Amino acid sequence: MASPRSLEPALPEAGPAATPASTGLLLAVVAASGIALGGSTAMPFLLGALMERLSLGAAGAGLLASFELSAVALVSLLVAPRVGRTSRLGLALTGAAIAACGHGASALAETYGPLAAARAVAGVGEGLALAAGSAAVAASPDPDRLYARVAVVAGSAGALLLLALPYVTRPFGFRGGFTLLAVVCLVLAPFLRALPTAPSIDPTSRSTPPNRRLAVATLVALVLLSLGEGSIWAFAERIGMRAGLSAEGVGSALAAATLLGLGGAGLASWLGTRSGRTGPVAAGVLGVAASTFALGYVTTAAAYVGLVLWWSASFFFTLPYLMGTAAALDREGRWIAAAAGLLTVGIALGPGIAGTLVARFGFPALSWLVAGSCAAGLALVLPVTFVLDRAPEAEA
Repeated sequence: MASPRSLEPALPEAGPAATPASTGLLLAVVAASGIALGGSTAMPFLLGALMERLSLGAAGAGLLASFELSAVALVSLLVAPRVGRTSRLGLALTGAAIAACGHGASALAETYGPLAAARAVAGVGEGLALAAGSAAVAASPDPDRLYARVAVVAGSAGALLLLALPYVTRPFGFRGGFTLLAVVCLVLAPFLRALPTAPSIDPTSRSTPPNRRLAVATLVALVLLSLGEGSIWAFAERIGMRAGLSAEGVGSALAAATLLGLGGAGLASWLGTRSGRTGPVAAGVLGVAASTFALGYVTTAAAYVGLVLWWSASFFFTLPYLMGTAAALDREGRWIAAAAGLLTVGIALGPGIAGTLVARFGFPALSWLVAGSCAAGLALVLPVTFVLDRAPEAEA
């Protein structure tokens, strides 16, 4: 779901079994992803615990998430052009250490200022890990297959984290949640050892320059769609409890939704692009818009569970096509690298904007924010997918 949480394109067709070396790389990339996306995955429970234990309003709690995710986005975008000249292992280990320190400092913070600074520090570490993991996938012999395996393993691990969080935030508040994230970073760090060093660059392997107008439209659409995703994800726990679920019940619902999302990605893999991207993108974005719009008005636990399942399946179905659109515009992967950082930008902006709206107008305001961002994003990306569907040769 959000975090987004996952940036994987469509799952490829089944291939040979993984070798020990590819399995090591898989685990290394999953570890980097877990370090990079742990904070955003845990966001609903951490924001709820912060609001309860520090008596924060929705706006203040949302800004804390925005500080962290803004740091993730900024660092990943700054590092991306230089990652080819840097050891991916060193970058990821540095990120793991910084993220663990930021989470630990967050658990010890007593006031808002130090907590905001600690979340930004954690975001710096998460951004380094995100850049290292993305570069490792891009440089792998079979990036599509590696992305697919990362989607399955990381999605399952994220569901486990969602299940565990209520059991540490309920007795220990936000301190328990941040401590768990620090422990996750330390546990995952040894798996990073299989990350490769930067490969040499072949100057002859260059693709046709992409159409910048189409690429910029795609990237802006991704920012808008991820802004809506981050907005609703940040307050998913509060919405669920407002609908009558316990914190543990919300955790179970979000974990189930995350696992169901893997089915959405599988459906995208099965369907592929044989019927084009325009129809699947339109259907997926409209599914996200409809489900999240209804969440702002939900009043029963059953409706909440059904809507988050629909939301997750729609989001994970749509994301492979959106990332595939960016890839089709540039076979060298420059726009996918930019898309990873810009998706985080949108997710970073979402909690702060959403918190301000909730504080002023209540949760229904989230419905209109997400619907508006989905409509604007869809209006931008559909002309791009239409061009690619009509002219496959433009995908060079």
